Amino acid sequence: MRLRYLPWRRVKSWRCTACGECCSRYAVPLSAGEYARLVSRFGDWVVRLKLGRPYLRRVSGRCVFLSGRLCSLQGSLKPYACRIFPFLVRDREKKPRKEAEFWYGQSCFYVYLSPGCGEVRLGTPERWFVEQVIPEAIELHLNRSMPLRWLTSQAAPLPPEHYAGVGDDAPVVPRYVSAVSVLEQLSSGGTPLLRRRNRRRDGTVAAG
Repeated sequence: MRLRYLPWRRVKSWRCTACGECCSRYAVPLSAGEYARLVSRFGDWVVRLKLGRPYLRRVSGRCVFLSGRLCSLQGSLKPYACRIFPFLVRDREKKPRKEAEFWYGQSCFYVYLSPGCGEVRLGTPERWFVEQVIPEAIELHLNRSMPLRWLTSQAAPLPPEHYAGVGDDAPVVPRYVSAVSVLEQLSSGGTPLLRRRNRRRDGTVAAG
């Protein structure tokens, strides 16, 4: 299925709800580096070639790495096409569209979203969407390995250990955290935050 895109100025808001629909609807293209990492880790059965270009394999109409509604690929293994969806960010265009222009720092980017994602809401852009979500999409465009906050699911409530801190100057973690980031910590052998001092929700540090 071919994606179509709308300029960001037509989009009211977007957030990932971990619905898993994009993992069922669309084929995921891979870069040469992503292809090499995945084949090295899992074997060549997880990918397929179409006209010489590698994609993640689909089984029964779903991405082979989709587990329930969540992706089992995280960190450096997750393809850029998955991390950036439903955004498309360009540095330049042959025919620039004013509606797509977004100034970030001293540079102008062209930002689009695909209404193929059911969570793309059309209308006048909301402030948090403009100030938090779009800048992260641009930063990911510039640095494909960066950790994500807004471009991944915010569906899971924070477990108590996420209020832990290293010291009195440690920042208080936001109230919600990505569902898949919790899975990342568990898959890496548990969270080191459990071994730190507990930080209360008001920002003070508990003794012990």
